Amino acid sequence: MELGLQTIHPSTAAYIRRGYDLACFDGCVRRLRAAGIEVIVHMILGLPFETPRMMYETASYVGKSGVQGVKLQLFASFCATRTWPKRILRVRSRL
Repeated sequence: MELGLQTIHPSTAAYIRRGYDLACFDGCVRRLRAAGIEVIVHMILGLPFETPRMMYETASYVGKSGVQGVKLQLFASFCATRTWPKRILRVRSRL
């Protein structure tokens, strides 16, 4: 089973609208493992406002969580979305 944790940090989770807290994730992992189901976790690197230290903390947490694998994704922001830097939108609108 693959679960999308993305980050352990509540402020980032709220910003990306993850929709559930860390306790929910932990409970899901615990129940899946108790049922003998292997768990793979998705983690996103480079989320807005996350520092290298925060990414390390998430990776460390995942490493201790009892999951069987991790899939790492790099954050990508697309034009005209709320995570796209405002300064780039201003430059593009003048082109």
